[in-house]
Amino acid sequence: MKRFIFLIVVSIMVLPACDSERATYEQCRTIFDHLVALELTEMGFEDPILTQQRQLEFAYRYRKDIELCVGRQIPPDALKCILSAKTAEDVSHHCLR
Repeated sequence: MKRFIFLIVVSIMVLPACDSERATYEQCRTIFDHLVALELTEMGFEDPILTQQRQLEFAYRYRKDIELCVGRQIPPDALKCILSAKTAEDVSHHCLR
């Protein structure tokens, strides 16, 4: 679980900045929620209701980290890449490089 939290926080914080747009709260929350869903799936949880509950719980717990994401620069295709990623590792190794 510590790896999970670390990955989410780091992923949001290290959004690269090159020919980028500024992240909105909605974009940051979308990234966060998708990472939570990916991690839960990788841990074997497939229940959409549980996923939604955990997304809300973690978003509240890490609200300050999500807020730190707002205004950071996001490369043009990063959000699209993140939302199409099949694993959290894909996000960190491909989308946020």
